[in-house]
Amino acid sequence: MRQTLGKSPVGQIVMSAFYQDKQTVIMFSDDGAGIDVERVKAKAIKKGLITITQAQILSPEAVYELLYHPDFSTKDERDLRAGTGFGLDIVRTELNKIGGSISTISLPGKGTTFKIIYPNALG
Repeated sequence: MRQTLGKSPVGQIVMSAFYQDKQTVIMFSDDGAGIDVERVKAKAIKKGLITITQAQILSPEAVYELLYHPDFSTKDERDLRAGTGFGLDIVRTELNKIGGSISTISLPGKGTTFKIIYPNALG
């Protein structure tokens, strides 16, 4: 499928890190399919996090925020590596404890970027 979209058959993950405004910024980007907004909405409706009416008006950014909800996963079955729904929740919780944050940007067919910001300990 990647090749039909003009992509390399092997996916890429790019990490960048830099210092900005007394904060450290780390970004992880992939060149995959992007986040399937409709799949996330369907899972959130099924879990009772949002209603069908709410799903119809949610922005993509609001849908990405659902990924950070405790016990939320788009996987149908859990395995040893994924599907528990605790990964992004734990990352956000721990970053919040130190005054940091994480956000998500995704473009259908292009990929997803997670941006982590945390304050520099040296201030």
